[in-house]
Amino acid sequence: MINGLKNIVILSLLPFAALASVRNEVVYPKNSAEDTDGILSKKYWQLWEAEMPKIDADIEKYRKADAEVKLENIAPNSLVKVNQISSDFIVGAAILRYNRAGSKDKNEVYRNMWGTLFNQATVPFYWKFFEMNEGEERFANSPWDEEEFLNNTPFRYMLPHNFTPASDEVVNFLRSRGVRIHGHPLFWGNKRWNIPEAEWIYEKYADATAKKMLNGKIGSPYKTSAPFYVDDNFKKMSDADAEKCFLNYAEKMKQLMWKRIERLAAHYGDAINGWDIVNESGEDFNRGILSPDKKVCMSHSYGILFGDYTYEVFKKAENTLPKNTVFSINDYNSKNYVNQIKDLLKRGCKIDMVGFQRHLWNMNEMRRIAEGSDNIGALWEIPRQREILGELDALNIPIHISEVTILPTERTARGYKAQATILRNYYKLWFSIRNMAGITYWRTIDTPDKYAINPDEPNFAGLLDVNAEKRPAYYAIDDLINKEWKTRMEVKPNADGVVKFRGFRGKYKIQWTDADGNCREKIVHVE
Repeated sequence: MINGLKNIVILSLLPFAALASVRNEVVYPKNSAEDTDGILSKKYWQLWEAEMPKIDADIEKYRKADAEVKLENIAPNSLVKVNQISSDFIVGAAILRYNRAGSKDKNEVYRNMWGTLFNQATVPFYWKFFEMNEGEERFANSPWDEEEFLNNTPFRYMLPHNFTPASDEVVNFLRSRGVRIHGHPLFWGNKRWNIPEAEWIYEKYADATAKKMLNGKIGSPYKTSAPFYVDDNFKKMSDADAEKCFLNYAEKMKQLMWKRIERLAAHYGDAINGWDIVNESGEDFNRGILSPDKKVCMSHSYGILFGDYTYEVFKKAENTLPKNTVFSINDYNSKNYVNQIKDLLKRGCKIDMVGFQRHLWNMNEMRRIAEGSDNIGALWEIPRQREILGELDALNIPIHISEVTILPTERTARGYKAQATILRNYYKLWFSIRNMAGITYWRTIDTPDKYAINPDEPNFAGLLDVNAEKRPAYYAIDDLINKEWKTRMEVKPNADGVVKFRGFRGKYKIQWTDADGNCREKIVHVE
């Protein structure tokens, strides 16, 4: 097991036989021999099948361990059953649409993915939707969070909290399933999706100087994240002028953020196993504006923030959250990401996990991948994947592929089979990386086209369709986590009653018959 991760990912999946529904075989090609319909191009298969021997060898090397188990009073010449019952590896998903599938049956299918398919859930704590009015955090359900209300509301997709359920019910559900809980995010500078600047912070807390400068420019234009006030004058403002105009406002924003962290820590304690402490700060680091000498951060992406916010939030979290909380940094931006992490570590920040996002939100990219193109872009070529993951791996910190979206190549049965195959192969590549700790899928269930609110994040990448029917991609993950990456075998013990085997890291049930004819079992953890 990866050092530093032992105490956070020993969570059992429900028995494989307890899956919510009997599987109807869905064919998607696992290799070129099975791809009789040409779902993927010959060049695609040539690229991946040339890579697969190394992937499989690295999985064997890094994801498995040797075990020896001494059994008592074992019957002569008997065989011992070795069955893995949980995995140390995180296979997770964002639980953004809890009780929002449209009916009790559909909601049950959605909920049942956790504890059978997934052993971790990323729970949304987006500040803008979690605290829509100051001091009114959405820990407990309000009437508009209740399943019956949501099932009978045809416009539920248009509600402001449509992808952010109240947190207590979700946390309690996940704990009842033995599922690890990952909070997302503690801090994110984004004013369109996270910080409630336009909702209440500006009106209540911006001083006269800030309001004079920002009047009429609060809020973000459609399809972008930067507030209206991030114009040429904003971008050219000197540090001295920024402090003169916005220091009080930035400091107040920090105080409100500190209150948020304190409230979350007090309410949940160690019930939240880990957090994305800071989300997507890489662009500000690349611009050189995250440094100790800046009291105001003039972010081109997020507008006005308090200075050196990434470092400050990590240190505040370290002084506030329980000591056993796993601290993650999370980003999609690979440029200088390793340097940013090294800088934070050098300055004394606690970073237990490195989150790296992998969203395929462009169908043209999907088609280029299926064609085996050498010009995919966005880091999706196999050599570039290995390059950036190798740089992160060299940090010797557990890596979390924290947000994954894989689109179909087209919105047909054929296109969704391609989605499943492409997802499967990337998952295998990521699983083979030495310090990889987990992979989390993002868009678990589709929403109807007419209610798609964010065109930058397509609404048809789900493992479940709008009717909560399982897509081939669902089965691709199921085949990996519940079959290919699970160890099950029968072993003959030696003369001393010792069973030796090699298996995927995790928890095992060892079963044998003793010399008196009794059935015995023992739970062991293979690290």
